Amino acid sequence: MFYLGDQESLFEDSLGKQFIRGLTYTYTQGSVTSSFAYSQLSGEVIPGSTVLIYINNQLVRTLTPEETKTGFYEANGIALAKLKLNYIHIVAKDPSGTITESNYQVVGQPRIYLPNTVYLQAATGYYRAPEKIDFEGTMTGISTRIGGKKYSLWNDLLILNRFDEIGSKGANRLSLYAQPWDNFLLDGSVYFLPGSSLDKTGGSLYLHTYFPRSFCGLKVYSLPVGISEFFKEKAGNGQEYTLMWMPDEYWLFQLLKSRRYVPETRINNNRLALSMQKTLQTPSKATTTLTYFTESFDQKDQLSAHKTQGLMWKYRERALNSHIDSSLILKQNLLSTPDLTDYPYEELEITASVAELFGRNYLLSHSLAYKNNTAQGQMKTQNLTLDASAKGTIEGVTASLTLSAIYGPVSQFQKNLAFNQMRLRLIFDQIVNKQLRLSSNLIRVWQRDSSKDSSQAEAAVFYLLPQAQLKAGIEYQVNHNHTDQKVLSGNLELKKPFANGLTFTPQLKVSLANPSNTFSYFIGFELSQSIGLASSRFYTFTYSDEPPLSYITGRAFLDTNQNNLLDPHEEVLAEIPIKLDNYIDYTDDKGRFLFSDILPGEYILGFDEYQLPADYTPLTDNRLIVLKEYESAEVDLPLTILGNVTGVVFWDLNENGIRDDNEPPVTLATVMLDNKEKTITDSSGNFLFDRIKLGKVSITIDKKSLPQGAIVPGEMEFDLTKENNELNISLPIVLKTQI
Repeated sequence: MFYLGDQESLFEDSLGKQFIRGLTYTYTQGSVTSSFAYSQLSGEVIPGSTVLIYINNQLVRTLTPEETKTGFYEANGIALAKLKLNYIHIVAKDPSGTITESNYQVVGQPRIYLPNTVYLQAATGYYRAPEKIDFEGTMTGISTRIGGKKYSLWNDLLILNRFDEIGSKGANRLSLYAQPWDNFLLDGSVYFLPGSSLDKTGGSLYLHTYFPRSFCGLKVYSLPVGISEFFKEKAGNGQEYTLMWMPDEYWLFQLLKSRRYVPETRINNNRLALSMQKTLQTPSKATTTLTYFTESFDQKDQLSAHKTQGLMWKYRERALNSHIDSSLILKQNLLSTPDLTDYPYEELEITASVAELFGRNYLLSHSLAYKNNTAQGQMKTQNLTLDASAKGTIEGVTASLTLSAIYGPVSQFQKNLAFNQMRLRLIFDQIVNKQLRLSSNLIRVWQRDSSKDSSQAEAAVFYLLPQAQLKAGIEYQVNHNHTDQKVLSGNLELKKPFANGLTFTPQLKVSLANPSNTFSYFIGFELSQSIGLASSRFYTFTYSDEPPLSYITGRAFLDTNQNNLLDPHEEVLAEIPIKLDNYIDYTDDKGRFLFSDILPGEYILGFDEYQLPADYTPLTDNRLIVLKEYESAEVDLPLTILGNVTGVVFWDLNENGIRDDNEPPVTLATVMLDNKEKTITDSSGNFLFDRIKLGKVSITIDKKSLPQGAIVPGEMEFDLTKENNELNISLPIVLKTQI
C-alpha cells in the first residue's frame, strides 16, 4: 500500500462513497456526471436538410446542411433531465423548403453514458464511510464504467481489511444499465462474495416504466449475507413495488409496497406507504406532503413481532431569500415478545427550521427539534433542541453568532424537560487582501453539571505566499472545574505544493498547561501525494473529527433570455468574482467556481460587485444557501448585459433629417420604448432609457405630447447586442405651422 500524508480523497463506486486516505487515481474520457443524462439523437433526413432539436421546448442544437449531406443526422451529448420524461421535438427543413416535424418522449438515465465514455478510479488506503468519523480499516478498490448508445456497463471490485477482524475479504459487483425503449429503464446487477457456494452470490433486477403523468417500478432481489459491508444493499430476498401518479403539476400521489425476508435470521419485514404531495401555487413552489405508513417485523424463532403505523407531514419551501422546513411524525407501535404480550407505545417527532436573508448581506436562522416517547398515557422520555444564529458579511468581514440549547429528562425517574447544555459560539473572519486573512473563534459551553463548563478561544492568521500558504494560530482553552485547568497553544504551518502533485507541510506546535505548568511541543512535517487525471476538477476533502465537509459549486453564465436557467446555447463566463460570505473565488475557463471544505450551515452566495466587470449586471440578488450534514450544493448564477438608448428630439426646420446648429430642441415630448415604457425629454431635448434587455427594441414619439401640426417619424427599430449595447439616436420633428 502506498500512503503519504494526511489527505483524503473521495472514492465513488456504483452505489456509495468512501473517503480514502492514501493513493487514488482517476481517469475519465467523455462526460461523467450525475446531474444530467446525456443522450445521442439520430435519424434519417433528406440530404442537405437543416435540423433543429428542441428539448422540453428549448432549442438545444442546430444541424447545418453540411452536417446532414449524407441523409443522416446525429447529435451527441444532448442533455436531458434525469429520471424524467423529456419532450423531444425535431424539425427538419429540406432544400426545397418542406418542413417535417416529429415528436416523442424519452426518459433521461444519468447512469447510461454516451458511446466511448470511459471512467476508471482506483484507490488504496485507510477508508471510512461519509457518515463515520473513524477509519474502519484498509481498502483497495477499482471502479470502471463503459458507455454505449443504449447501455452502460459498471464494475466494482473491493477488498477490505477491517481493524476489528482478522484477514481480508472482497466483493465484486457487475451492473448493466440499459434503455431498450425510450420510456423504459432496466438495471441489473450480479454480486460475488468470497467463496464458491451459491449463498455467496446474488443479484437484483429493477424495472422502471415512465409515462407522461405516472411511473411504475418493480425490484426483485436475492442478496447474500455480508453484502452491506461492501455496498449499500441489504441481505435477503424480496420485492419492491412503486407506483406514482401526477394528475397535474401540483399534485403527486405515491404508493410503495415492499417485502424482505432474511433466511439466516428468519426475519420477515413488510412495509406499505401511501403518500400525497401538494405543490402550492406560490412563487417559491412550496410543497406539503402527507404520508401514511405501516410496517411490521416478525422473527419466527423468537416468537416476537413489532408493528408500526403512523402519519408523517412535511412542509418544504425554497425561495431565493428564505428556506423553511418542518415535519411532524406520529407513530403507534405494538411490541410482542414471549415475555411481553401486546405492549403499545407511541412516538412523536416535531422539527422546524427557518433561515431568511435580510437585505443583501445579513441572515437569521432558527430551528427546533422535539421528540417524545409515551406508553399507556405515561411519558417515558422526551428531548428538545433549540438553535438560533445570526450572520452578517460586508466588505471582506463576516461575523456570526450561534446559540444552542439542549433539554432532556434529568433521570429515568424524572421525565420533565430540564436544562442539559447551552453552547454559545462567535466567529469573526476578515479578508484583508488577496494574501492575508484573519480568523477568530470563541466558544462557551455551559453544562447541567457546572464543573464540566468550558471555554475556548482561537485566533489564526493565513498568509498566501507566491508559491505557498502560511498559517499561524493561537488557542486558549479553559475547563471550569475544580482544577480550573487552562491550556495555551500555538501553531505554525507552511503548506508548499509542487508541480508533481506533492505537498510538503512543515509544522510547529507548542502548548503550556496550567496549573500543572506542563510544556509540550511538536516539530514535524507532512507529505501528501495525489495523482489524478480527469476531465474536470477532482474534489478532495481534508480529514477531521467533524462531519465530512461540504462544497458549493456552480457556473456563472450570460443569461441571454433572462429565464435564470443555463440553457445549452448560452455562454459560460470566466474570471467572474463569486462571493460566499466574504470568501471570493473566480470562475475558471468553463465558468465554474468552487468553495470547498465548508461546514454545514447558512451562507450568502452572490457576485462580488466591487470586482464584477462593468459590462455585466446580476439578474438575481444574493442567494441563501442552507447546507445540512452530508449535503453540498450546485447553483448556477446568471448575469446579463443591459443596454442603454439615449437620444435627442429636435425641430427639423429644413426637413433634412439632420440636426443643424440653428435647430432648437423639443422639450416635454413623450418618447416610448416598445410602446410600453415612457420618458419625457428635458430642456435640451434629451431622453434616456437604461438597463434595457438585449434584443430588438422600438422607439416612437407620442404625437399627443406635441403641438398640433407636428409630423413625427414612424416607429424606429434597433438591435441591442452584446457587442453594441449602447445606442444614441436623433429624432427629427417637422412642424407645418409656425412655431
